[in-house]
Amino acid sequence: MIGWGDFYPRFSQHISIPLWDDYNVILPIFLAITTRAENIITEPSATCLTDTTYILTGVTHTMAIDRFISTYLMTYDHDSLKRQQIFNDPDTILYAGATPNTAINGESIFISGLYNIHPFEYPWQSTPSWIQVTRLDRSLNIISNNFYGGDAFYSPYSIIATADGGAFLTGFRYDLQTHLFDVFALKVDTNGAVTPVLIFTCSPVEIKR
Repeated sequence: MIGWGDFYPRFSQHISIPLWDDYNVILPIFLAITTRAENIITEPSATCLTDTTYILTGVTHTMAIDRFISTYLMTYDHDSLKRQQIFNDPDTILYAGATPNTAINGESIFISGLYNIHPFEYPWQSTPSWIQVTRLDRSLNIISNNFYGGDAFYSPYSIIATADGGAFLTGFRYDLQTHLFDVFALKVDTNGAVTPVLIFTCSPVEIKR
């Protein structure tokens, strides 16, 4: 549901993003990246915050720091009110999770991330990654970063808010020894901390290269 204005996202001038509210498209966005949300190169996700603002999350980059997550507070006129950069180590790539990568629950905003990704090896990466769950307040101040995984290559694909104030994530897990893919599900509480009994994987499936 997200389209780039030009073929290669690093140099594209526009992205077309449907703004979602409870799974209904309420506003199609045609956003000029170069003037409104700087340097978004991939994984853009738009989520309704209020009647006049929305959250835009994606992967960005600078000359000093390789790819990392940027989250923007945007108006419906597509003006950027505030930007929050999320990164850990300037030498380790942090991608935003696939769309949707943002869940708003009460006063908390949860952002899913993929820490330690090597894009040219995806999805058969030979080194482990971590699921990163960043919790922000509604002013985009970072409250916490939590990491899960490290025993395989994890790639989060979706995040939704839960009734208890937390979030629920799904994605895939690639085992570095067996070379099999699993589906994972991860539940975090209101603080972004994992609820262990609700982590599980499905029966493994081998996917040939």
